[in-house]
Amino acid sequence: MKIICTHASSDFDSFAGMVAAKKLYPDAEIILPNSINQNVRKFISLYQDNLPDLKDLKEINPYNICQVVVVDTNISSRLGPIEEIIKDATKNIEIIVFDHHKKSKEDIKNGIFFIKNYGATTTIIVEVLKKKKILINPIEATLFLLGIFEDTGSFTFPNTTDKDFSIASFLKAKGANLFIVNEFLNLSLSEEQHLLLEKLIQNSKKLNINEKEVIISYAFTDNFVEGISVLARKLSQIEDVDVVFCWVKMKDKVYVAARSENSSVDVSRILKVVGGGGHSQAGSAVLKDISFEEIENKIVSSLYKNIKRPITAKDIMSFPIRVVNEDQTIIDVYNIFQKYGHSGLPIVDGKKNLVGIITRKDLDKAIKHGLSHAPVKGFKSKGLITASPNTTINEIQRLMVENGIGRIPIVHKS
Repeated sequence: MKIICTHASSDFDSFAGMVAAKKLYPDAEIILPNSINQNVRKFISLYQDNLPDLKDLKEINPYNICQVVVVDTNISSRLGPIEEIIKDATKNIEIIVFDHHKKSKEDIKNGIFFIKNYGATTTIIVEVLKKKKILINPIEATLFLLGIFEDTGSFTFPNTTDKDFSIASFLKAKGANLFIVNEFLNLSLSEEQHLLLEKLIQNSKKLNINEKEVIISYAFTDNFVEGISVLARKLSQIEDVDVVFCWVKMKDKVYVAARSENSSVDVSRILKVVGGGGHSQAGSAVLKDISFEEIENKIVSSLYKNIKRPITAKDIMSFPIRVVNEDQTIIDVYNIFQKYGHSGLPIVDGKKNLVGIITRKDLDKAIKHGLSHAPVKGFKSKGLITASPNTTINEIQRLMVENGIGRIPIVHKS
């Protein structure tokens, strides 16, 4: 027997990847994980007649398995009970892996690997279907597009590649329905989810780690509530913070979800301290026998370890900088610009004090008006804005946008 499986808390990319893999391995059975995201579950309920048979692991004899196709993870511990099947040394099982996550020490060691740095695992598998010219119907195309849209943040996540775009275009040509895609990526919250989100908002704590704002939060609930990852995303939007970690205890388990809209914060790496995984923009974990205090301590410690200090002006500034004297003529300064290819230079007075900025555009305007021999001090920029070598790039960008300027002198005050 051959099976196709994926990680717990299956999202659209992992589920769509399994359905796509079934087209490559038609004699394999799709095994659903114990937990499936709410929007995926709803899709299965509405379109089950258009999907291949979906089985529970309890419906098959694990001793008859000879091949396991693993989708959207390369870490056996994320496969639930199937991990034991893969690790059983007495069985001669062929393992085939389709994944787009970063390598880790926990990766499956022996197998056939189709691992590419794409935005979605579905992209990898559909690319193979396309090459093999395997037919894809409109419902399948819609499901596959959902997988790609979800894991690339509708092509806004930094991990998105040109392959994700091209395969999405291919699926649209195969009849993918964008109305259905939009419906399932923007499900309204249930009453239970609303109540849980309110608890997460009330318990949220904002941290500033190396000038990155991070929200952490927690909650308890008596009932199992689906879609913790959705609530993490909602929390980040409400608090207007790029990085969120939240954990919720439901019965005897704690479910952890993390989201990052910041390319420099890899939540999957941060969650490794609690046995979690995922990719840089989205991660999750399921824990037992651990206190909220311990979870918070581990995650905060990992945040400090993995969020690097921000890039500052001194890391990227030009040095030493060429300057011009305020009494130099427009034509002399223009010739300097021509010789060295500058687009803007600081202006200093006789005491070498910074008094302004002159740009190529300023020079062109002066020459056009016949003022080539006038001193540059008459054309220097007004309201000089400066920054220090330790000013962060984000702060410099803010200053440039707010003041409508294209360059900022970096000044060291001794």
